[in-house]
Amino acid sequence: LQWGALDAPDNPANDQDWQDALRYYRAGDKERAYEALGHVLHLLADMAIPERTHLIAERIPGFQGHFARLLEQQHGTLPWEFSVNAKRPMPVRSLREHFSSLAKLTFGPMKDGGKVRDFDDFYRAGTLRKAPSEDDFAAMGEYLFPRAIEYGAGLLERFQEETRPEARVDAAQGVVDAYAVRHGPKEGS
Repeated sequence: LQWGALDAPDNPANDQDWQDALRYYRAGDKERAYEALGHVLHLLADMAIPERTHLIAERIPGFQGHFARLLEQQHGTLPWEFSVNAKRPMPVRSLREHFSSLAKLTFGPMKDGGKVRDFDDFYRAGTLRKAPSEDDFAAMGEYLFPRAIEYGAGLLERFQEETRPEARVDAAQGVVDAYAVRHGPKEGS
């Protein structure tokens, strides 16, 4: 949260944070603004990766890309063909709460169809308790990726509200709608 300057006036060590994105946009440097916003969206997406939120990513040998490689093995190269239910942008009340609430989804139980899986079976207190199977990773992706899209779309909407409130276009809903059209709703939804 500090690196992205989400609840601070600015992070002088990072020129690609939330405050920088707003400042660049208001100064007319849209290219730099969207690049900084992309960095913040990357940080938000990290909140949907259990190894990141449980603070163990750097302790797993060869972690960089570990989650993505396992998903690619199962689903092929990008774009992955998940049938997910990303429905609407998640409204942003505060940036800190937005990031934290997405991260909290990687703790405790999640529903996988009629089955309940528990993230705590794999991750606890900064340690990897047991390695998730490919099936577990697929279930985690099906559960977390739509939420990451909804939260990212909400962040885009917030950026738009703060930079262009008079010409608000619902681009964030367009991101969610385009994803839903491409991948279709999850069966039974």
